Amino acid sequence: MRGLENTTSMRKSAIIILSALIASISAHAQNWRDLVNDPNATFQETQEAFYAEFGDEVGEKGSGWKQFKRWEWFMEQRLDEHGNKPNQRLIFEEVKRANLQQEFRSGNSDWQLIGPIDEPQNDNGRSIGRISAIAFHPTDTNQMWVGAPSGGIWKSDDNGQSWSPLADDLPNLGVSDIVIHPHHPDTIYMSTGDGSSGDTYTYGVLKSIDGGQTWDTTGLSFGVSEAKNIRRLLLDTVNPNVLIAAGTSGIYRTEDAGITWNQVLQGNFCDMEFKPFSHDTVYASRGNFSSNPFFVSYDNGQTWNASTTGLNSSAITRMKIAVSPADPDVIYAVTCKSNSGLEGVYRSNNAGGSWALRTNINTPNLMSGDEYGAEEGGQGWYSMDIALSPENVNHIKVGGINVWESENGGFTFLLDAHWYGANGTYIHADQHRLMYHPITHQFYAGNDGGLYRYSYYFPGYESISTEMSITQFYRLSNAQSDPTLLLGGSQDNGTFRWRDNNWLQVYGGDGMEPMIDPEDSNYMFCATQRGGLHRSSDGGNTFVTNLEPAEGAWVTPFMLEPGNAEVVYSPSGSRVYRSDDRGSSWFEVSSNLTTLSSGPLVTFDVSHTNVDQLLAGTRTTLKLTTDLGGTWSEISGGLPNLSMTYVAFDPLEENTIWVTFSGYSNGNKVFRSLDAGETWQNMSMNLPNLPVNCIEIERSSAGGVYVGTDVGVYYWDRTLTEWEPFMTGLPNVIVNELEIHEDAQMIRAATYGRGMWESNTRNFINVGIQDQPQKEETQVQIWPNPTSDELNIEFEQVGNDINILDAYGRIVLLSVNPQKKKMLNIDIRTLATGVYYLRSDAGNLIGRFIVQ
Repeated sequence: MRGLENTTSMRKSAIIILSALIASISAHAQNWRDLVNDPNATFQETQEAFYAEFGDEVGEKGSGWKQFKRWEWFMEQRLDEHGNKPNQRLIFEEVKRANLQQEFRSGNSDWQLIGPIDEPQNDNGRSIGRISAIAFHPTDTNQMWVGAPSGGIWKSDDNGQSWSPLADDLPNLGVSDIVIHPHHPDTIYMSTGDGSSGDTYTYGVLKSIDGGQTWDTTGLSFGVSEAKNIRRLLLDTVNPNVLIAAGTSGIYRTEDAGITWNQVLQGNFCDMEFKPFSHDTVYASRGNFSSNPFFVSYDNGQTWNASTTGLNSSAITRMKIAVSPADPDVIYAVTCKSNSGLEGVYRSNNAGGSWALRTNINTPNLMSGDEYGAEEGGQGWYSMDIALSPENVNHIKVGGINVWESENGGFTFLLDAHWYGANGTYIHADQHRLMYHPITHQFYAGNDGGLYRYSYYFPGYESISTEMSITQFYRLSNAQSDPTLLLGGSQDNGTFRWRDNNWLQVYGGDGMEPMIDPEDSNYMFCATQRGGLHRSSDGGNTFVTNLEPAEGAWVTPFMLEPGNAEVVYSPSGSRVYRSDDRGSSWFEVSSNLTTLSSGPLVTFDVSHTNVDQLLAGTRTTLKLTTDLGGTWSEISGGLPNLSMTYVAFDPLEENTIWVTFSGYSNGNKVFRSLDAGETWQNMSMNLPNLPVNCIEIERSSAGGVYVGTDVGVYYWDRTLTEWEPFMTGLPNVIVNELEIHEDAQMIRAATYGRGMWESNTRNFINVGIQDQPQKEETQVQIWPNPTSDELNIEFEQVGNDINILDAYGRIVLLSVNPQKKKMLNIDIRTLATGVYYLRSDAGNLIGRFIVQ
């Protein structure tokens, strides 16, 4: 209820006070929009600059507030013990070590993608995840590539109708740009990391010579340098051994196809283009404030000169450029100013020698989210691009939050597509890459929702991201009463519901921690950023909104009480709130649990063995109550001073508590207490020196524990002396949350960039059967799956008699194939909803299916 006290962290107040003291420093030097991607800026400096502008206020759409808050959430967890940004070389080496572990030892996992696969429908159209790079085949119009900032590189061979991932085993799935060799298109160059907002790290430029099946590093890697990104790659079509790379630390050039590179210009750059039909002339534009926002090279990128005549350089904080073969001397530029609103659209008629302003903030603000462009500010620091028709230099497209179009050389613009379809056709918000196809001249836009293309068949945009599983999930919730139902909260694309193999957006915004009543799945909750809470009583069709008791952390850790789903906990801001009526009313069960430096509550758990026991933690402190909030005790003593990511009670052992940590302090990843926090044991063992983001504990005698890291999943139980990789089939991707579906014996993973995945739990085969399947008996096809009335089974070789078992190992159908036919059809209408297994007459599990 919003009427209750709106708590905010003391830590934020301290940052705001400090920010006020430094407010006299120049606006350009302290603009957080520049500092986010500045390799020399510290995390604290960037925070201070942000809070100097916003204070306690929540910014409107288009202000950049949301993009900063999610960057802050991501980066704050990944600082080292001294508060520094992570070392890229350390990360690269640790991921290689983790991959080597997996190659030689991997647990009994079999990860399969749940999705989304087809773009889920929302209220206005379809969307799936963020796209940051687009590339086209030089001659075959059916082949194209895209890159996602944390979802990897994808290729389509059928003009965007379907997609396949090319690099799921790379140490980092972030992609900021892609270029294709003009004569040998199996040679691909890719710059790594997130060039827009730093969600994933970079380790330089990679090269593939086999169409993306394998990748090698080039000579452009940043070693121990931190927070650098390559945002734009150019490949010389006349001499393809020459590549030019522009990024946050300057411009680099190679003449030997990437083996060696030289830095040819310093500064923060975000865009480059060759002059059409002239490989000697190259243009480059800056990605932050500079007295010289535009540069030209006349010797193929070897030397550079500023060219700013006509530009309002003192007001420009970022500049993107576009050229066209229709007139090689014409360049257009779109620029933003310090509040990331439109500064202007410029045109040069003499290859950048001089510029003339065409459009400024007054006519209209192309960076605004408003359909009329009437609002101030925008997101030019994050989402801004410009494209020029290859046939007509007066036809321009500009992307900010929306897409705008001019057909008179930039003097006037009309809305082309809007983020919810107002006053125009729909396109997902936040445009990162605009391109015309060089052969078909069809227009493409990559944004926070996926890849969109202007249609030949109707006046508007079509989403062409089918099979591109790039959703960035924060959290998930299983429906324990229905293995075919779950919710996932995703960045940029809201809360998705997966039911009966179909995905649908059920709530917008940024989706956070969802919850489903384990007994009655009609009751479900979804959350939005900063602790917004919304309840449905009809399975997600409609929601009662804004139930939250107070403003919380970016990802507020809501939870239902085990055994009583009418009780909801909201650790919001500095206090823990409880509702006994599914969120309709709230009362406090704690006083202020935070400190001046701790920040808000970010992690929480309720004991399964004693619901009076609660855990609540900030990034650096952890408190326990054993009397339902009557008294709280600090139990952080003995834990490292690192960023705490997850806490969990053991579901079977009352006094056992687990805690995970992010950051890069070797050997400080997972801790366990057997005495309710009195003492702690370091359980990190052989885990790689990478962030551990979450933990999930099995209800089993072995005490199985799963942790999600920045590179996948690891498993440990009391029979093991170290952690074993549990990631067969899983990409090298950040895992934000894990949940076990107990009846189905499945574990599910919410990944940050590659969608939702599931695997059998490590010991699932112990449900009624101990033996491993025989190899020849595993060649079985089962369909449809899930099913509701009949099941078809086909053996590849010899048929077997089969018993059907439920999730507890009990036989529910006996001897369904006594004649050992190679193909049979079974009526399963008598079976209740749930997960079932096929066991052969030899006693081996040979298949699994779901009844819905």
